[in-house]
Amino acid sequence: MCARTRAIIITAAAGAVGLIMAGAPGRAQDVTTSVLAVQQCLCAQREVAIQGREMSRARGDWERARSDADAMSREVEEERPRVNTDDRSAIEAFSALLARRDAAARSYREVNQRYADAVARYNGAVEQNNAACSGRLFDPDQIAAVRANLACPRY
Repeated sequence: MCARTRAIIITAAAGAVGLIMAGAPGRAQDVTTSVLAVQQCLCAQREVAIQGREMSRARGDWERARSDADAMSREVEEERPRVNTDDRSAIEAFSALLARRDAAARSYREVNQRYADAVARYNGAVEQNNAACSGRLFDPDQIAAVRANLACPRY
């Protein structure tokens, strides 16, 4: 049994034990052997991992774009007082700097939206995972059998 499977079982078992110890009526939770339920949980876990990687990549892009935009803004503020307004080439150079700053700001806004979208997709995958897996005990043999031939839909 792999570590992830043990973690699923331990987490679900801890929840069931917690309910029993809290005085919840009824018997201990049954072990789920449904192939469909196991597949849904495993696929939901896979989607969380995929979306987590996508979100991490988007965050890296976001951090770089934010850093670039901040650096361009600082450069504009540092250069502004030094611009010789009597020198046409200095004015043109500063205008070009302003254009680069504006482009960096636009890029940051676009990357920021992509990052927000990635976070939303990740949060959705986590919700699906919780719905499919939380509070359930899965049969370890069934998990291994389903995992061996797991085919998941792309969300």
